[in-house]
Amino acid sequence: MDHKVQSITSIMKILDEAAMSTLVDIGALVPHLERAFAGPLEAPPRAHIDLPGVDASTLLLMPAWRTGGNVGVKIVTVDPARSGRGHHAVNGVYVLLDADTGEPAALLGARTLTATRTAAVAALATSYLARPDAETLLMAGTGTLAPFLIRGHAAVRLIHRVLLWGRDGNKAAGLAGRLAAELPHLVFTVAEDLVDAVRSANIISCATASLEPYLPTEAVQPGTHVDLVGSFKPTMKEIAPALVTRAQVFVDKMDALNESGDLIPALESGALQVSSVCDLRTLLRHPERRRRDPNAITMFKAVGMAEADLASAEFFLDRATPKSSLS
Repeated sequence: MDHKVQSITSIMKILDEAAMSTLVDIGALVPHLERAFAGPLEAPPRAHIDLPGVDASTLLLMPAWRTGGNVGVKIVTVDPARSGRGHHAVNGVYVLLDADTGEPAALLGARTLTATRTAAVAALATSYLARPDAETLLMAGTGTLAPFLIRGHAAVRLIHRVLLWGRDGNKAAGLAGRLAAELPHLVFTVAEDLVDAVRSANIISCATASLEPYLPTEAVQPGTHVDLVGSFKPTMKEIAPALVTRAQVFVDKMDALNESGDLIPALESGALQVSSVCDLRTLLRHPERRRRDPNAITMFKAVGMAEADLASAEFFLDRATPKSSLS
């Protein structure tokens, strides 16, 4: 694919959330990201700014560039409390700058971009780390990311059963009903007992804004793959350090070791060594590091990759652009 986009002097492309929602294809985005990560994508540490106010709102600035190619910047605010007020927890825009001129070439809705790329990155890791025979997925969390993550994991493994767990049982039941209508080949069940659900799952995907660990460590069975995308600050935790010590740990970027409350306690106690952690792009370059032991517990912790944002923005623009008009 030619990633050069038209200059603003010609036309600035705008894809709002509604337009992007019609272009989502996580199954196609997964191999696109795998190819993109093999190329010259780069990103500095993201700016992570806590905003003043009653609720814990965070401003994230996430730039990335393709060497000799496009530059992109995602600008979002994240506030989980907004969900309770009828608003989205993540809101913002993605700005793509032309490779040659530096002019703004495209503006994309960051909410759909973030949810789609998060699920695709998680699914890409799952394709390397989950057992090939994994068929039961536990989705912990019923927010915006949950449907995307379910679609992503189902795109890379032959998932037959999805267990949905959330603190609000009514919300979990409503989501199960909507997804069952959309994905009739999957059997959706609301998990009332989290311990039993964890014991039954081959893949566990966690996407909550929890400040305290809730996943029962002792219930995680050998051979399970655990996918964690909720925690992106040291104060947020979905798992206890005891689970980290049982697992082979993989991260989207090594920045996760400094940002995620899921990993920091285990690092501080010495239970987890930096040298034992593998980032996603290293995993892709060295397939021998993928799952070999069927009884191993693997864990993938993601806090967000700006490189994936850029590659995903190019993916959406390519799908929205008639092939005859690409330069």
